Amino acid sequence: MPKEKNNKARKNRVKKRLSKPSKTAVIILFVAALLISVLATEIVYMIHKGLYVKVLTAKLEVGNTAAFALGEENLGVINFGTILPGGGGKRFVTAENQETFGLLVNIRVTGSIKEFLVYENNFIISQGETKQIDFEVFSPLEAGLGKYSGRIFLIFKRA
Repeated sequence: MPKEKNNKARKNRVKKRLSKPSKTAVIILFVAALLISVLATEIVYMIHKGLYVKVLTAKLEVGNTAAFALGEENLGVINFGTILPGGGGKRFVTAENQETFGLLVNIRVTGSIKEFLVYENNFIISQGETKQIDFEVFSPLEAGLGKYSGRIFLIFKRA
């Protein structure tokens, strides 16, 4: 008889868990949906406000040994390689304005690499001008070892 009570009690607990989601699960789902919505809205807004949007992937590793990473630029990837804590690196992108008017360039960065990245923002490229856009990363001494990545949005608008 005690086994039957234990089995019955266990079945009731399982039914309760399956029939009603926990408050924590509901909160997590709500926050995730909210974040996805905000990000999607931001991307759509950027695309509609700008003439062009170029999306690049940025990668960085903070490690115990420095290493270069080359050859991914043609794939839309800016790879800073591996840098030491307290170290840095630099990469660049070349932008050419072939329009008959000036272009305002706005840069937005998302992802974990954002905290390491330094760049000029909100500048104008005149008609027919070619400009080198520099991206630098700096890793604080207390930075955790690991891989960091994100997206760089280059948004070109009429100046």
